[in-house]
Amino acid sequence: MPRYTEAYKISVLKHAKVVGVSVASKEHKLPMKTILRWNNIYRIYTKMTMRTFTDEQKIEVLNYANEYGMTAAMRKYKIDVATQRVWNEKFNIYRINRKHKNTTEKRAYKRCEEKDKIEILTYASKKGISAASRKYDLPMTTIQVWNKELNFYKPRKHRTFKPEQKAEIIQFATETSVADAAKKYNLGSNYINRWIKKTNQNQK
Repeated sequence: MPRYTEAYKISVLKHAKVVGVSVASKEHKLPMKTILRWNNIYRIYTKMTMRTFTDEQKIEVLNYANEYGMTAAMRKYKIDVATQRVWNEKFNIYRINRKHKNTTEKRAYKRCEEKDKIEILTYASKKGISAASRKYDLPMTTIQVWNKELNFYKPRKHRTFKPEQKAEIIQFATETSVADAAKKYNLGSNYINRWIKKTNQNQK
């Protein structure tokens, strides 16, 4: 059984506080019960932060997503797309075939109000197009087209980081949270999580 450093456990718990235990479990490849056990020790988040759902509630959300799309389900039930996808791996309810995607969802994209486009583009400008694509369950090309239409922000250039810069970001994320580090350094959380994982693997 792998041994995890205290810093790594705390970083996972802070991530779980932001995105939820189920999503953190999937992204860090850790059992949910492990994250819960760590939180009983470190108390990074309160139990009220966790939203628990019965299988019946999960099925209700996925059925709605299957009918109207995961983004619509996210808005109605306040459950992020990543969590819905984790649930769907168990229940296999959400199925979108090519015909459905080329008709219903394309019409939904066209009907999307400008305020919703701005919300998505604002998120993309801060977190990147790929992160916005995952959060709102939209193709990256759709977000890129909207950005060209509205001229909302300049696309990011590829950023490179020296080892010492990565170390600084990892340290800040460990001391505060991945979300805080992502905000401070204007960097996607997925990059920081990947660096933290790699660093902890090298320390084992």
